[in-house]
Amino acid sequence: MAETYRRCPRTHRDTHHPGARGVPWSTVLTWLTEWWDDVELWLAQLWFPFQVTLTMVVLLPVCWFVAWLIDRVVDRTSAAITRTGETEPPLGGSYDAPPTERGEPGRAADRS
Repeated sequence: MAETYRRCPRTHRDTHHPGARGVPWSTVLTWLTEWWDDVELWLAQLWFPFQVTLTMVVLLPVCWFVAWLIDRVVDRTSAAITRTGETEPPLGGSYDAPPTERGEPGRAADRS
């Protein structure tokens, strides 16, 4: 049975081989699935305290980063959508600096 190849009009590549080096996606997915199964089997065979420790070492930083990212996105989106000028500026950047470093008049300068 002859294999058919279709050319993508935008990239002029064969759709049968979507990878950069002509590796079919099925080969890549098969390799990834086998690798994941090996990692899962290795983790399942560890002593339970090692399983918990390894899981925490990997998951805690990942979860912290995702929570930080969600917090920043929500904060900046709500600051952009809010029409009131009295709201707090979003976290991060020069907004976290004290008022004197930001150059806001009237706060720290009036105290001296």
